[in-house]
Amino acid sequence: MLAILLFYYFSDLLAKPNMESLLNYRPPATTIVYDENWEEIGGFAKENRIVIPLSEMGETVQKVFIAAEDKRFFAEEPEGNFCGLARSVVEKFHVSVDPCSLYRSVLRNIKEHRPAEGASTIPQQLAQIAVIQENDVEQNLVRQSLWRKKIRKAVIAYYIEKNLSKEQILELWLNHMYLGNGNFGVEAASLWYFQKSAKELTIPETAMLAGLIRSPSRSPFNEGMKEKAEKLRTRVLKQLLDEKIISNAEFSAFIKHPLPPAPPQENHRFPNSHILEYVRQQLKLRYDENEVWMGGLKIQLTINKYLQEFAETAVGEAIAEYHKRHPVSEEKTEKITGALVIMQVATGEIKAWVNSEDFEQDKFDRVYQAKRQPGSAFKAIVYTAAVKNGAKLDCNDEGEGKCKTQDVRTICLNMGKDKPKKCIQNYPYKNIPRYRGETELKIALWESRNAATVCLVTRCKLLNIKEVNELAKKMGISTALYDYPTTAIGASEVTLMDLTKAINIIANFGGKIEPYMIETIFDRNDKEIERYKPQEDEKILDESTALQMVRGLRGVVEYRHGTAYRANWKRLNPEFKCPAAGKTGTATNEKGQATDNWFIGFTPSYIFGGWMGFDKKLPLGEEETGGKNILPLFIKIMNEIYKDGSCEIFPENTDPFKPFSMKNKGPESTSQQESENEQFNESD
Repeated sequence: MLAILLFYYFSDLLAKPNMESLLNYRPPATTIVYDENWEEIGGFAKENRIVIPLSEMGETVQKVFIAAEDKRFFAEEPEGNFCGLARSVVEKFHVSVDPCSLYRSVLRNIKEHRPAEGASTIPQQLAQIAVIQENDVEQNLVRQSLWRKKIRKAVIAYYIEKNLSKEQILELWLNHMYLGNGNFGVEAASLWYFQKSAKELTIPETAMLAGLIRSPSRSPFNEGMKEKAEKLRTRVLKQLLDEKIISNAEFSAFIKHPLPPAPPQENHRFPNSHILEYVRQQLKLRYDENEVWMGGLKIQLTINKYLQEFAETAVGEAIAEYHKRHPVSEEKTEKITGALVIMQVATGEIKAWVNSEDFEQDKFDRVYQAKRQPGSAFKAIVYTAAVKNGAKLDCNDEGEGKCKTQDVRTICLNMGKDKPKKCIQNYPYKNIPRYRGETELKIALWESRNAATVCLVTRCKLLNIKEVNELAKKMGISTALYDYPTTAIGASEVTLMDLTKAINIIANFGGKIEPYMIETIFDRNDKEIERYKPQEDEKILDESTALQMVRGLRGVVEYRHGTAYRANWKRLNPEFKCPAAGKTGTATNEKGQATDNWFIGFTPSYIFGGWMGFDKKLPLGEEETGGKNILPLFIKIMNEIYKDGSCEIFPENTDPFKPFSMKNKGPESTSQQESENEQFNESD
């Protein structure tokens, strides 16, 4: 009767498992993100796992792990060795049990009145972690019973041995085991603990990992676990000594080998940077979440890791320079923040994407989420709209359009019923008249004159603000733009990405391109599943308008009173050695205090968008402008990009000091047109 009851109790455990799921098993794998040169940036994983074939794990990993967990896994024991003989006999029947280990385990468990030691072979461990843990039906079968689990593991291991080769079993096991700190499999663990591939591990390093199989919580990176991690490693090294894999001298040396000092800064359990979070958001639109987090994808970005790191450092230094002038104190605790983006003009490839705040502390992305007033940087769009409407920047340019505006002392605007009038004034220039009266459009743009710009859309009647806003929307501004004249001088909020993308249309001679960061995506088997396909440029501006505006924005840099003259490549002892164009911006509050600094600048190949300000829109301080805080960032980064001296030249008809004509579009002469080294302006 007892035998019948036992058979009834355990009979369901003898059923053949569903081997299809194991034979076609794809363990969850980490999705890795790379830069344009296949330098790793980071990744995504619920389980940090990198699946690699057995051949790429190296002999050291295989020898050490087998010695630590199942020393007779591959062994062909002589007949005189009882344990080896017993194991070989049971394996002829595909029964994955080590009789000697089982005998030793049972004795210890009985002696200590607890499950003090296991006797699982590698196939049994694989049965547990790859079948029972992954299958609700199997978990229900074992019913949280230790003995039912042991029986079921043995049965599943029998079918594993029957259907898979030793090499296949070992490969699955080494890719699946948990090794502490969220790392699964030897490759992910090796990269996490030692920053090297599994095949590069030394014996003491491998022994440390092998020791974690039984006690993954005793990782040396866990508080108070260093000594216990050393004991686990010593146990494995002792097994290697007993198996004559290492000598006594090696054992003595290996136990003194230092443990890894600290975990790496990067990990894959969550996006650890604003770039990775942006990539994750993009992937979410195309793939199932499980595929992103567990599919083992390989994603190549357009980002250049070296330039990214250089730009991150440059932003940090710019913020530090600001706080030298305005220290954080007990009374003033707010810290200024900044962001920048760098793209290729013709393709939209994003090369760097920087937020000054650490992602772990602040996940808000100021490149594409923050909406801020652009100040005079928006004038690039205003003057583009004017030229598109037939105006000329220079009265000597070809054509019959208007070429002048009125730079008056004050323009007061009605802001609506029961609201006070808004009176527009120019920045208090140091070296030139505050108001010029009748002024060519190019001078109003180069010197960033507020009153003259507002006049364009009001009493001067070159265009109206609705026409400006309509063009801005076509150029890629997605935020709300108000139909008030103050929008012309940057009163409506925009994002850094939108404004950079819009001005890139000018740099790209009228063609609108969508910025992109994801270049190619491969599956876990290195099969290409997606590649970015550039779309044909949408022509937003005719070539003549775009060329005239390149000319206008070059003047902001090359004209001696231009707001970005610091970056003039033709000055004596120039800070920046390549031709550039762009527009500075400084937004102000109702009291006229600066709150936001901008510069959007470009060379023939690269466009840069940069912003700096307080999140709470606090005043930046006296004379804190885009020309003072963001322009130096542009200079520093572009000097790095062009450090080999390979500057490109703008078309000849974009020379800001010659009348514009579509007849001459060849490469510009590099002769110096202005050698004056007068003090430049640091206005908006």
